Amino acid sequence: MKKLGGFLTSNKVIMFFKVVLGFSITIVILSEVDKFKLAVKNTYLFMQNNDLIFGLTFADVLNLSYFTKKLSIIYIIIFIVFILTVWVIRKTFDKISNYRPKLTNPFEASLFKYLNSKDEKKVYLVTGEWGSGKTYIVSNFLKKYFKYSNRKTYYISCFGLESREQVLKEIKEQLELNDNSFLNLLQYFPVVGQPIYSLIKQTYSLSTVKANSIFIFDDFERISSLGLRKHSSGRDYYRKTSSLNRGSKIKELDDINKEFKKIQESLSRLQKNEEEIYYLENYQRYNVVTGFINELVETYNQKVIIVCNVDILGYEFVDIVFRGKLDCITYTKTVDSQTIDNLSNHILNNQVFSNNIIKRRITNVLQLVLQDFGNVIEISKKTNLRHTKSILQSFVDTAEYVLFKNPNKISDNYLISLFYSIVTVKFSTDERKIEYLNYMNIGGNLEFYLKLYNSIDDNTIRALSSSKYFSTLRWTGTQLSGYWLLNMTKPQEVNELVSEYNNYLYTSIESDIMLDENYQIENDQLLLLEHIFYLMEVSRKNGNVDVMSERAVSYLKSSNIESLLLTYENPNSKNIPYRFLTTVHLITRGSIYQEVFKTIFEEIYNKYGVERIEEKGYIFEQYNQFVSVLKNPDN
Repeated sequence: MKKLGGFLTSNKVIMFFKVVLGFSITIVILSEVDKFKLAVKNTYLFMQNNDLIFGLTFADVLNLSYFTKKLSIIYIIIFIVFILTVWVIRKTFDKISNYRPKLTNPFEASLFKYLNSKDEKKVYLVTGEWGSGKTYIVSNFLKKYFKYSNRKTYYISCFGLESREQVLKEIKEQLELNDNSFLNLLQYFPVVGQPIYSLIKQTYSLSTVKANSIFIFDDFERISSLGLRKHSSGRDYYRKTSSLNRGSKIKELDDINKEFKKIQESLSRLQKNEEEIYYLENYQRYNVVTGFINELVETYNQKVIIVCNVDILGYEFVDIVFRGKLDCITYTKTVDSQTIDNLSNHILNNQVFSNNIIKRRITNVLQLVLQDFGNVIEISKKTNLRHTKSILQSFVDTAEYVLFKNPNKISDNYLISLFYSIVTVKFSTDERKIEYLNYMNIGGNLEFYLKLYNSIDDNTIRALSSSKYFSTLRWTGTQLSGYWLLNMTKPQEVNELVSEYNNYLYTSIESDIMLDENYQIENDQLLLLEHIFYLMEVSRKNGNVDVMSERAVSYLKSSNIESLLLTYENPNSKNIPYRFLTTVHLITRGSIYQEVFKTIFEEIYNKYGVERIEEKGYIFEQYNQFVSVLKNPDN
């Protein structure tokens, strides 16, 4: 039923019915014209004389024309009945509209009241951030309560409207587009329709618009691409220091300085004037449109809904013009779970997937995480919908790529971890701490590594920890979770990255460490350097660092440190000590654990014979100092 309703209300179908109506009326009119009948008869005789009638008699032609005329009359009657039925429905709806029950929320109640008020000459403003669903809720409201109303609704796009003439032209085009009068149907008559229509068509103007129609000015902020907040070029014509002025007693230099100062002051005045002119020009563009809207409301008694993006337009303008000059009723659309759902559905509907299986899997995972993710962004205060759209689009593109490359080894848990790994990349980018993510092991417990490197601020970790999935999330690697957001090359080794994730050996250990701050290091365990220093840091905060240092040293001496070092192996084995020490540097963040460092330094020196590392950082200085003392104990 829904598909049938959409079919009947589509522009192409309506246009087809209009064209058929035009042909039908033309057939009926021409069938009553004697000269047309004579022309048909002469045409038949000509075809008969030239053996082109294929056995048709004149009686057959008359019967065919009679049948066509009859069919056309039936179609015209059906069309008229249909139009009258719609008209009656709309009239009935208009009469009962003021008594419609069960408006579902305050926005619907206030907008419904505004549109049905008779004497209130105000404007209804729907504002909010980009992507918060402003246009959607207005369109959905009108479909829900005014779909069959007799009131006309005109959508005006404000993009690039700079003058009254442009606004009028846009409105006239909308009036003509929505004109369903009989006169407008003339253009669909074959052959003669367009010439006749062009001669007698009515002139569209504001005075021809039925009072109490609904005008929607969408994308109001796009009258100017930069809105109305004052913008500075960032140029600074003044020097920060002036060495020539300091203690200078040379008259020629003083004169030069004075001339420079005059030039600086002149350029600064020009810059300020340019910025003021730019602001005033844009301000005037908005004033033209707001003045026109005021005329619609005050003079022509129309209802106007303005939809605008407040973070581009600027709060000052909203307050001064919309609440002051236009006396607007204001509704601010905030980001909520429904907004995120709508955004997700929009992305999924616009995505061309490789196959339906992949589409179903991605859709199912999004349904699992979206409400949960809504809580995360609410706590993080990162409610900008552009921010959220980037995360959702990145996940959809990346998940499809991963599933297409390796569908058999990808679980829903992996996809959920991929989603929150992408969230982590986005949050880390915002905090400018993205470099730490390259040192997080693929497959590792996400909570463990975020706290280990403290790669994002405490507020973001608190937001992520509000996710019900947080304790089970695992890092999928910057190559996959970051390539879209960081504009990197799409990774080709997807199977290797997924295998590394699946084969990670320390998941249970990291989960246990997260659950127990007093986790004990045992010599027969298989640990990474990250685990040792994380526990060292926890012990330092709890005042038990000496005990933990003894256990760490005991573990390092009893285990094969060489195998621990090899976990940081690169294609060039000479990089192992550097990467190993860099990891220590990042983990410890300036904390010095002498006995543990000494144990590690000894192994690096004995295994690789590294005399000195020419890198900046306290850990490298500690290592170089250790080697120096080892080689020259007397010094």
